[in-house]
Amino acid sequence: MSLTEAGFLKSPMMNHRQLAANRLAEYDAWRQRALSAIRAQEEKGPGPDAVAETLLEIVSSKTPRLRYLIGGQAKTVARLRRFLPQGMYESGVRRTFSI
Repeated sequence: MSLTEAGFLKSPMMNHRQLAANRLAEYDAWRQRALSAIRAQEEKGPGPDAVAETLLEIVSSKTPRLRYLIGGQAKTVARLRRFLPQGMYESGVRRTFSI
């Protein structure tokens, strides 16, 4: 068994995002900023081919690793979470997503 962790991906899925039907207007500005930041991250991410290649690597391997990080963003986040204090990491996440 292997765990795959992908960062943001540039795929057709990003054009079919669904939002909750009953949104609270008080959060509209925050929601829009976060969604814009997510969209920007998706545009920079690898395509779905990266996931397919990783899955092919896993099923082809005689001794697959336990964990596979897909894309540069996933690798960067894993390193930051490991080495930064939690408060500093969370501050960076808030800054990235403008929240």
